[in-house]
Amino acid sequence: MKKLFVLGLLFFFGLSSILSAADFEAIMDSSNGTSGYCWKDSSATEVGRIDSDGNLVIRGGMRLDAAGVKCTTAELLIIDGKVGIGTNNPVLRLEVVGGESRIEQQPWQVPVLLNGWINYEGGYSTAAYFKDSLGLVHLKGVIKSGALSAAAFNLPPGCRPMETLGFCAFKSGGTGKVNVTPAGDIYMDVTCSTDYTYLDGIIFRAEQ
Repeated sequence: MKKLFVLGLLFFFGLSSILSAADFEAIMDSSNGTSGYCWKDSSATEVGRIDSDGNLVIRGGMRLDAAGVKCTTAELLIIDGKVGIGTNNPVLRLEVVGGESRIEQQPWQVPVLLNGWINYEGGYSTAAYFKDSLGLVHLKGVIKSGALSAAAFNLPPGCRPMETLGFCAFKSGGTGKVNVTPAGDIYMDVTCSTDYTYLDGIIFRAEQ
């Protein structure tokens, strides 16, 4: 990796010039990423580099901010303004244009069932939960044989509502009510059935 030393100036993305001359130009001796330029701090620790494929790697955070505010050590990428993917003119804080998009989600988390509740089995969904990238908690599962007016399982902090929420749930013989409490309890109301009760389709916003 070649070293580039520019006294008193930081040249970043070709935005600066030297002594009001033409744009600064650095020519590397490869076009496949095997060479590049790096910059180091006063202890000779590499803090950033760009290779001949145009890949940029930095050790700290990056802030794209008109005010030039410095990143804190807890921040990685801060963008002040609107972000467009597939568009040059986003009108929202984040706008994705051009077809299907995918954001990796948390996998289903399997809780410890309480108070005698067990999975119905037989090919039906088993009890689980996850919080998606929008902060919504999803439940699934068909459970049976537990105590009514008791919790079937408990959700961890970060997956709990601020107030008790009630949901209509299919059960043997009709519908019952499942409550989700601020303490994280999935509370099986007396209207549920010990033969089987569905948790499938219960979704709520995680607020604490």
